[in-house]
Amino acid sequence: MIISSASPAKKNTSSAIPKLISTYPTVQGEQIFPFTDNAVSFTFDQKISLANLQVQATPSSKFKPSLSEDSKTLILVPESLWKYDTKYQILISGLGTEEIHFSFTPLKPDYSKPMGVPAEPIEAL
Repeated sequence: MIISSASPAKKNTSSAIPKLISTYPTVQGEQIFPFTDNAVSFTFDQKISLANLQVQATPSSKFKPSLSEDSKTLILVPESLWKYDTKYQILISGLGTEEIHFSFTPLKPDYSKPMGVPAEPIEAL
């Protein structure tokens, strides 16, 4: 599925090419997703525009692209839940940068194990 944003948006008036500086999930590959409606985001070092944005996802997924208040973060909110154990590949183009390829696989948390609890008791001081 290809999503194009045709809504009027502020254009990037900078002559420099935006650089991708961070993503969420923070790394590609398998990720524990406590909630399958988590947005995927891409943060750049300068403002970007939705004017020429094209997003392609495999398997086909629908999501609504939006920008953060400072217009530096592209946010992709899924219209339906991500499926656990499914590898998603996202291709983003039209931002004035090279194409961005990102993939992730949501994994279901194992709630049978305590989370955030140390394995060994902590000794009192």
